[in-house]
Amino acid sequence: MAQIWFGAENDDVELPDRACDAHQLLDRRRIAKLVKAATMLTSTLDGAEVVRESVCFRPTTPVGAPYIGKLGEGVYVAAGAGPWGISHAPATGLVLAEMILGRPTSVPIEQLGFKHV
Repeated sequence: MAQIWFGAENDDVELPDRACDAHQLLDRRRIAKLVKAATMLTSTLDGAEVVRESVCFRPTTPVGAPYIGKLGEGVYVAAGAGPWGISHAPATGLVLAEMILGRPTSVPIEQLGFKHV
């Protein structure tokens, strides 16, 4: 049976004191919106079962774009991609490898550096 994962930002949710308390922050209205959007996107979800609901915190930057760049000699960073980090990981890894090897990057990353801070 195929599974589909849907996620959304939670940037307006305050972090709990303890990570194990994050489940208390599940917002049923937001989950209902995600299920509705998922159903609208594909008819194969008709009658599908929600098998898990969770909340997690993935860091995002104030500008919404991740920080990718060189911090110093031999120090590179890729952080702040939020919920898109998993899907962007292959391209981010490629760009970091290109930077480390001193090659031109496959895509322009000038807007993804720390100058936004």
